[in-house]
Amino acid sequence: MSYSGPSVPEGSPSWERRIKPLGDPILDDFRNHLYLCLRAVLGVKPTALQYDVGEYLQYGPQLRIIFGFRGMSKSWISAFFTDWLAARNFALKDGHPDINVLVASGTKDRAENFTTFTRELFYHVDHLNHLVPADIQRWSLSNFDVSGSVPSQNATVASRAIFGRMAGDRADVIVGDDLELPQNAETQGQRDKLARRIADFQNILKPGGEVVLLGTPHFEDTAYARLKENGYSRRIWPGRVPEPAEEEVYMGDLAPFIRTVGPPGSPVEPTRFDEEELRRAESAGRSVFRMQWMLDPSLGDETRYPLKLRDLIVCDLDPDVGPDRPVWSGGQEQRLDSLPCVGMRGDSWQAPLGFGGPGGRPSFSPYTGVVCAIDPSGKGANETAWSVVASLGSYLYLLDVGADVRGYDPPVLARILSTLRATRCRHVVYEENYGGGMFGSVLGSYLTTAGYPCTIEPVRHSQMKEGRIIDSLEPVTNSHRLVVNTSVATQDAPRRGDEDGGHRYRLWHQFTRIERVKGALAADDRLDSLAIGVSHWTAQMRVDHEATVASIDAERHSKAIQRFWARKNRRSGRSAGAGGVTSRSAGFSYGRRSPVILPPPTQ
Repeated sequence: MSYSGPSVPEGSPSWERRIKPLGDPILDDFRNHLYLCLRAVLGVKPTALQYDVGEYLQYGPQLRIIFGFRGMSKSWISAFFTDWLAARNFALKDGHPDINVLVASGTKDRAENFTTFTRELFYHVDHLNHLVPADIQRWSLSNFDVSGSVPSQNATVASRAIFGRMAGDRADVIVGDDLELPQNAETQGQRDKLARRIADFQNILKPGGEVVLLGTPHFEDTAYARLKENGYSRRIWPGRVPEPAEEEVYMGDLAPFIRTVGPPGSPVEPTRFDEEELRRAESAGRSVFRMQWMLDPSLGDETRYPLKLRDLIVCDLDPDVGPDRPVWSGGQEQRLDSLPCVGMRGDSWQAPLGFGGPGGRPSFSPYTGVVCAIDPSGKGANETAWSVVASLGSYLYLLDVGADVRGYDPPVLARILSTLRATRCRHVVYEENYGGGMFGSVLGSYLTTAGYPCTIEPVRHSQMKEGRIIDSLEPVTNSHRLVVNTSVATQDAPRRGDEDGGHRYRLWHQFTRIERVKGALAADDRLDSLAIGVSHWTAQMRVDHEATVASIDAERHSKAIQRFWARKNRRSGRSAGAGGVTSRSAGFSYGRRSPVILPPPTQ
């Protein structure tokens, strides 16, 4: 045995099940069984890679995950492993096996195909012939017993679709074969559901039971990655030997075998997938190859999820005035690692490089407008969410956000009123699609009664929500024109009372997981309110920002000259002379070399 890594303690149920010596070379070493199965079915020998996977299956820890590239024969190996467990248990129990193996797959068809293949091996592999059961035992597509099985409500081997019926099932071993597929984990809601379903395996296992998961990740937020936090170990076999600089994406889970194959770039399975075959796979698309063959999901999610926290500017914002020229930087020095970041791997909050005012000094101006955008909802799972977005030139400033699950209740309206007062906002826009404008009437009446009347404007949307949100936010964020108040970045709380899935209600979780797929997010109310607020200022943002701040500079310049003459006249006690004065001679320098002569103020 060459296996090195975490295993199970001697004498434990898992050790008895797959490691305890039985005096039979086939039953003592899964690799021998793997060799005989492949010779009997395909007439070929296992490859070095398949032997390595088989060794990890036998000697690995109680909860283990196998990541392998497409075509690595994960399903075949797991089918051979299932029959080998049954054969070992037959010998351990003197011909009266009591093991229960539950095989879960991504779909019903895949699950039943697995069971069919597994039982057909009994007829084709000589040392498994004795496991063919008597006619009175179970022998269906989804459940079968082996010869001599003790009576049980659960079959020796049963297969289920991951979202199929599992109530009442019990198992010593659960084999999860390709649980995560594009069709069942395409959206965030589906991935959350899949993760919960896999977590439920612990309720199906008998004491001392174990789980082995085999699959290929399709998303950075893969359900498999989350399971590491729940005690699972993971090994990864990519299609090529990665460069040393690339190994970071595997988070220490790269199979040690990979480093013995050859130099970086070498095919890991050269007898089946040589250089020519790998290049053909690469021709289908670099992102697909990195995801499905190199098992690196980061590149796929880079294009899949267009909104990034690192494209925003984070700083403290005043409710009345904003910085004229916030300068974005993606530099390491501007990373705000002290702030909680729910973005994908490698994402971060960024502080401004500076504010680039006249003469290198920061300058601030009153906002040209402030709007509170509201996405209303009734009671239930959805939230009433609001975002306060201010405009100054072609920059937008996210001053405050909020959300409440209580619909139109007075406490919710009171929270909105408090936000309006704190941000000096007198203009509200809300989505009219829900409730036919009822929310606007209720809010307008409440604000009038409270003595805080606002302009309340409905907006209606007809295109797919996900596409509309991205179309509103992506141009602004990609050009680094959205400035976020530090408090909004740090106080992004999950929904109260929902410890399991409360993170889905965080604004920035929604922001970084939105994609152009219908139903991409399990919850999107907070993000939708932000998109409504940004969309409100779209026309304003078409204004040339430099022209706007140049106008502001000119106005300040003029006022400074006016104040200079006023002070001079007060000190001299006379009216201004007829002579002119330049901005430089008056003692004001805005970093310009303009020779323009300004006349004295009109008396």
